Order: sequence, then C-alpha cells, then structure tokens
Amino acid sequence: FACQIIELKVALHCPGCQRRVLAALCELRGVEKVDTDMEKQRVVVTGHVDPDSLLRKIAKTKKR
Repeated sequence: FACQIIELKVALHCPGCQRRVLAALCELRGVEKVDTDMEKQRVVVTGHVDPDSLLRKIAKTKKR
C-alpha cells in the first residue's frame, strides 16, 4: 500500500478509550503515526496500511 492518511470517525468517550485505540492502532504493521482527537471524535492514521484492517482493529478494541 502507498503511504496514505486515513481519517476515521471513532467514538472516544474518555481518555481510557483514546489510549486503548491509540495503542491498538500503533501495533499494526505499516502504521507510522496515529493522532486522536477526542473533541472531534476522530482518529487520523498515517502509513502504509489497509483501511479495513484499521476498522477491524478499532472494532475489536472498542468491544471492551
């Protein structure tokens, strides 16, 4: 995959949610940078990564 910037709308209800999502996405191969914005309820990922794998990882993380 080419290096890309992917912006996702994610429900980040608390700093704990924000930390879990950030940590989970940073584990994915190809992810170079992750920015979270709790106020705007979004996550911006930069890297060589498949958007579907990001969505799956977030869904798995948010089930807690």
